[in-house]
Amino acid sequence: MRVIVALILAVAVYSAAMANDIPETRQTLKGVRQLGVVIDLDPIAKDYGITEDLIRTDVELKLRLAGIKVESVEQMASSLNPYLALSVNMIKSSCGSAYMINIDFHQATTLARNPLMVSIASTWSYNHFGTLGKEVQQQLREFYKIVLDKFLNAYLEANPKQ
Repeated sequence: MRVIVALILAVAVYSAAMANDIPETRQTLKGVRQLGVVIDLDPIAKDYGITEDLIRTDVELKLRLAGIKVESVEQMASSLNPYLALSVNMIKSSCGSAYMINIDFHQATTLARNPLMVSIASTWSYNHFGTLGKEVQQQLREFYKIVLDKFLNAYLEANPKQ
């Protein structure tokens, strides 16, 4: 269990360097009306019945219910439109399992020193991590939905309904 806790802390320190959920990063969501979805799933999660299709269905449904148009994978490949990346990472040991779920909003950005330079960057992110009990599949689904709700709250704050 000490190894799991140490790994979680290491990831948390690393994550602090990324964009996060603060008023300034929430404003980078303003005006977004459509986005793509990218899922990165740890193979360990598949052992518990979590699949990319399951996550994608859950995520895209919640986005559409919030009024956000979701691009297909084909549309994403041919554009610089923003996308939401959700990753589920796990560690499994004899002491139990730990997880880290990251959600990052990526969009085209320009450099202040060179406005002609366009790049894709994460401008908003949120991380959720901890340990899992016996109902791993149910808990993981609950936790990635919590992370997605965090994004939707930030999105709705930046884009209030008229």
